[in-house]
Amino acid sequence: MTPSRFTVALAQFAVGPDRERNVCRGLDILSEAAGRGAQAICFAELSFLPFFPHVRADGAYFGWAEPICGPTVQRFREAAREHGILTIINIYERTERHDYFDTAVVLHPDGREPDSYRMAHLAESAAFNEKFYYWPGDSGYPVFDTCLGSIGVAVCHDRQFPEVFRSVALSGANVVFVPTAYSCAAFASNRKFFEIPNQAASMANGIFTVCVNRVGPGGCGDRVPGIPEGKLNFCGSSFITSPFGEIIGQAAENADDLRLLELDLAMVQSARERRPFLRDRRPNTYGKLLQF
Repeated sequence: MTPSRFTVALAQFAVGPDRERNVCRGLDILSEAAGRGAQAICFAELSFLPFFPHVRADGAYFGWAEPICGPTVQRFREAAREHGILTIINIYERTERHDYFDTAVVLHPDGREPDSYRMAHLAESAAFNEKFYYWPGDSGYPVFDTCLGSIGVAVCHDRQFPEVFRSVALSGANVVFVPTAYSCAAFASNRKFFEIPNQAASMANGIFTVCVNRVGPGGCGDRVPGIPEGKLNFCGSSFITSPFGEIIGQAAENADDLRLLELDLAMVQSARERRPFLRDRRPNTYGKLLQF
């Protein structure tokens, strides 16, 4: 039976250059979260890797990719089962035909086969060369049936697109997990731009969003185009928004943090009754949107 309330852990920690150490740190954090009563945990984008997409077009990083059945997923799959905690991690995925994706993986406490979602929208700027390293996601916008109910996933740049949240909400998701990588420079220039997309998505769809951001240095070289000080750092400040669009919990800025918060799924029904935006949609009038 799906619980009406459950506790989510935001796993925000600085990733270093030693990938094995990062994985071990992540496993320790998962164990700690479970010990503190969390029933779900989400890690940031490229959870256990230095943030290589800021390096311009270096094919050596393709060697860091691994399949869904690879060692990182397997280790966290075992840990999720051992500790009885729903786990969302983000990996650099390589397929059998050598396609490459930024992929969120959902690991279930009962040990079943993992579910996955491939990031659909790729960011490209002076400091983000994602279109060199990633293929556009081809998984659509699935909703996953878990021990805690129906969940969706969006990854980083996806959260700027209202269509992603609307799609998973219409398919039954009550909670959307959002691994992301948002820099200190962007946060300092406009903090609201970091938070508002999730708040708007929650209010428009009557859903919780769980946004887990990277924190600390990027970890892949010092000089980054477009960053005044030449270094890419991430701001942390992971947060959860309620179905009413409010930020109901937030992790520390620029520091490691394991923040736990209880979600009350009754809020989803309450929000949709008080603000019935899904009911009031008029799909038959939206046809022109698909012409552009």
